[in-house]
Amino acid sequence: MAIFKIAVTGSAGSGKSLVGACFSELGLKVFDCDKIARQVVEPGEQAYNAIIRFFGKKIVQNNGSLDRTKLRTIISKDAAMRCTIPCTVAKCILVSSSEALSSKSCKS
Repeated sequence: MAIFKIAVTGSAGSGKSLVGACFSELGLKVFDCDKIARQVVEPGEQAYNAIIRFFGKKIVQNNGSLDRTKLRTIISKDAAMRCTIPCTVAKCILVSSSEALSSKSCKS
């Protein structure tokens, strides 16, 4: 039996999650990169640590998570940061996604 991998892409609000939910209802395994993107910036994770090294604790909330609003404000004002941070996070997402997709039991 052939195994197919289908990528569903689109901008925010375009219905990717809806398509994923439909695939799940059909019994297909769904891998959600948005979940990976949130996981790699959780406290203690590689991307989180890189962001903290770059910006310091001023972007950390009391509960230890990133203050995404503050981070977004800082990044939006600096063209170099608009590339640096997304590229750093993207590398972590790629590594985590590749590891998960290559494992026999894709849980994401």
